[in-house]
Amino acid sequence: MKEEPEAPENSERWLISYADFITLLMVFFVVLYSMSKVDENKYEQLSQSLNDALSGGAGFFDGSQGVPVPEGGGNSIKRPTPTPTPSGYGPVGGGQSETEETEEMEKIEGQLNTYFDKNDVTGSVSMNIDERGLVVSLNDTILFDLGSSSLKDDVRSQLIKIGEALNSLGNYIRVEGHTDNLPIKTSKYASNWELSAERATNVVRLLIAEAGVPPQKLSAVGYGEYKPVADNSSSDGRAQNRRVDIILLSSKYNELEDTIMKSATEEP
Repeated sequence: MKEEPEAPENSERWLISYADFITLLMVFFVVLYSMSKVDENKYEQLSQSLNDALSGGAGFFDGSQGVPVPEGGGNSIKRPTPTPTPSGYGPVGGGQSETEETEEMEKIEGQLNTYFDKNDVTGSVSMNIDERGLVVSLNDTILFDLGSSSLKDDVRSQLIKIGEALNSLGNYIRVEGHTDNLPIKTSKYASNWELSAERATNVVRLLIAEAGVPPQKLSAVGYGEYKPVADNSSSDGRAQNRRVDIILLSSKYNELEDTIMKSATEEP
């Protein structure tokens, strides 16, 4: 009996598996799309703003006109115009590059150094420029009594000068309160969190009321003992950690703040 020839192997069977895979992939993306629909315009604005800010950005202050918020919405908030200041701290000229911004901060640092030298407070104040901006660090002993958040009367004039100088740029200003790691528990402060936060807040209030800094430019933060700059195992280290930092933020933080404020005020 003659054997029948074997049927040739089907070389296109892979198309069946491929078609099944494509079908499943399409269903997957349809389900994802049905679960979430993104407002593309708002997403694109936020994505572009964050990208510009984190890469250095373009445009961070414009002389006496303050810092403009990127356009793109009727509810956008404009940066307040810096208040003209006495004692030689006039508005700083505009610029666009990171180098120019650093140079302007160095000018302010030099003005403050001159003031601190004349008033013999250099041992209680330190300054440096880092990635956050210009940091003015004040030892807590010149600002407050032990365990207190009330500002001493004789330090108010120094804080006013600092506020006036930093206010000459349109950048945001952040005030940070810090303590050592020794626990505190009083009728007013349950922990170092409350003490550091109230100290920062009281400095902010003074900068608004007496240095003419617009409240929109300011923020107060209490870190307690959790951002030390020295070892808390020694009395000298703890003394360094008890401080208030007043930070003139760099332009990339300005743009992030503007983006957050703009997003918060836009209708969903």
